[in-house]
Amino acid sequence: MDKVALSFLLVLNLIVLVLVHQLASGPLF
Repeated sequence: MDKVALSFLLVLNLIVLVLVHQLASGPLF
């Protein structure tokens, strides 16, 4: 894998972790 795809996967994983943490702590709406 090239570094662009790897960094993109890392950023995507970080966003998913933040979303899961937000949903776990409380409703967004």
